[in-house]
Amino acid sequence: MKTIDDVRRYTYEVAQRFPAIAGEIEVTAEALELPKGLVAELQLPRGYCSVAEANRLAGVSIGFFALWPSFVRESLEQSLIKANASDSSVGLFGGNTLIAVARYEANPICVASAASDARDQVFLLDTMSSPNWKLRSIATNFEQFLALAANVHRISDMYDGEIKAGQEEMGRCCEALACSPEQTAFWQSRITEMLA
Repeated sequence: MKTIDDVRRYTYEVAQRFPAIAGEIEVTAEALELPKGLVAELQLPRGYCSVAEANRLAGVSIGFFALWPSFVRESLEQSLIKANASDSSVGLFGGNTLIAVARYEANPICVASAASDARDQVFLLDTMSSPNWKLRSIATNFEQFLALAANVHRISDMYDGEIKAGQEEMGRCCEALACSPEQTAFWQSRITEMLA
């Protein structure tokens, strides 16, 4: 999977297998206009906005990746406001250069702000594995992040328990999506966790 259309098709197929929770699995095309004031205040980059305004993300997860930043079900707008308050972990760590837009378990997934030199790049703010928080680049942009998360889910289903084969397939996905070595290492460790 490489595009948001691929992600929509894949999550639709998964949702068909689990109709009771389909709304929590499927990324659907859904128009949403993020308020201009919010976009300006958070300095949301255009790439993220184009994906978020064309797809339902709030309340949707791909595996362990929640596609909205808060821990409660609320609108994407409210979730973005709360997760990026000045007293939030992202506000304390990244100032105005990082914007929490999703989660991996309890760790914020952030995009670099429109004012950043790394605009649109996606990072994991690792707040859980040690007292010294780490920022890791995990994708070039939010659409690529969604494709990588969906590929981890797909590969973990296809290669259940077959770690080596799953790692090889994830490596091909990372190569096809032009991931950096740091990004590839992140996704390889996710697939290893899922298949172990």
